[in-house]
Order: sequence, then C-alpha cells, then structure tokens
Amino acid sequence: MARFHFRSKKKIGLALGGGAAHGLAHIGVLKVLEEHEIPIGLVTGTSVGSVIGAFWASGYKADEIYAIAEGIRKKDILKIALPKKGIFSLSKLEEIIKGYIPHNTFEGLDKPFGCVATHLNSGRALYMTKGPLARAIAASCAVPVVFNPVEIDGETYVDGGLVENVPVGLARHMGATRVIGVTLNHFYDFDEN
Repeated sequence: MARFHFRSKKKIGLALGGGAAHGLAHIGVLKVLEEHEIPIGLVTGTSVGSVIGAFWASGYKADEIYAIAEGIRKKDILKIALPKKGIFSLSKLEEIIKGYIPHNTFEGLDKPFGCVATHLNSGRALYMTKGPLARAIAASCAVPVVFNPVEIDGETYVDGGLVENVPVGLARHMGATRVIGVTLNHFYDFDEN
C-alpha cells in the first residue's frame, strides 16, 4: 500500500461538499484517505458533507459511516413538518446525530470540524466550529422549501450550499494550508487535445 510522506508542516484540510443523495460518495474518498494514511488535520462540510464530515471527525472510520448510512432509511430522517416554511423538519436528523455522537459538540470531536449554513435574511455564510453539533449540521442541511429553516441563537439559517457548497474557505479560515475539496455536483469531461 502506498503511503504519502509530507516533509513540511502543512496542515491539510478536507472540505466535503453538498449534494444530497450523492453524499455516500464522500465515504469512498474517506476510505482512500484512510488507506493511504493521508494526515488530515481538519474537516469541513456543507449539507450532506457536514453529516459525513462530522461522523469522520468524531472518530468513525469510513466503513462504519457506510454501515450507519445503510441502516438509516429516509423515513427515519424525514418528518412531515407542515405548516412551516418547508415540507420536512430536520429534528429526526438531529436525534440520529445525537445518538451516534452523544457529546454533541464541535469541541468533543477527535478532529477539528466546521460546517457552513446560510443566514436566511442576509444571505451570508455562517461558519460554525463551536457549540452544539447536531443543530449546526441541521442548519447546514436545511435545503429551502424542502426542509424547515433552522434557528440558532435567534437567527434563521438554511443550507450552506447556497453560499459555499464546498467549504474550502472555511477550511482555510480554520488554518488549513492545503485543502482537498470534494464536490458532488460537477462532472468534468477532460478533452485530451
């Protein structure tokens, strides 16, 4: 198995992007990073990337995250939430996260972790790196119209993918000197010419 050796003191960040159902692809990336023992110093995520990233930052291995994801059905996460601003509530997602990551704080994770949400009124990014974890992840995942917005400290937030779908900026803000960004939404056709 190939191993990577880094001569410098660079801090490598991993930025996992949003992409809904494509989110399981992040687990494949994590598996490769584990197999090659690439020293990831911090993890950031947006939307589904925040869910996968938080589990990995808490110490779960890629295979364990996959097993957890396979065991969760849509009906376990989706809770009808009428008559609010979205069709579904993310309260069930918060319960699931708290069940697997019981300390439920950014500070209690094995690796530094951050996620992004969008302030509903200003449209600005909120970088979350401290405090309650499950609520922050719910805000990062709150796709407008589909899910209810999430309130944090009296302010309303929705999906972070509206402002920073692959949270490279957050990784840099947290101190990463190099960032591996993983996008789920764009496929490129490289022309050999």
